[in-house]
Amino acid sequence: MTNLEESATIKILLVATIILAVLAAPAAAGVTRSLVTTPYSGTEFTVALNITDLEIGGIVETLPPGFTYAGTSLPGLRGSTSSSR
Repeated sequence: MTNLEESATIKILLVATIILAVLAAPAAAGVTRSLVTTPYSGTEFTVALNITDLEIGGIVETLPPGFTYAGTSLPGLRGSTSSSR
């Protein structure tokens, strides 16, 4: 095989790899947030997240000043909090 043939083969394999990677990429996950009431600081309210097309991953929510995280309905250790932000 000549250098020209090897170069053409490498280019074809590279293009094929890129095409396969793009086709195999997962669809972007969608998150829809809904509130039952208008949130005011100092009141308790429910935020529901509907997550689609997310098999592995997580959601990070940042609370604005004056709001406190009260809990989750997720089972076990599936929900966690951090005050580092």
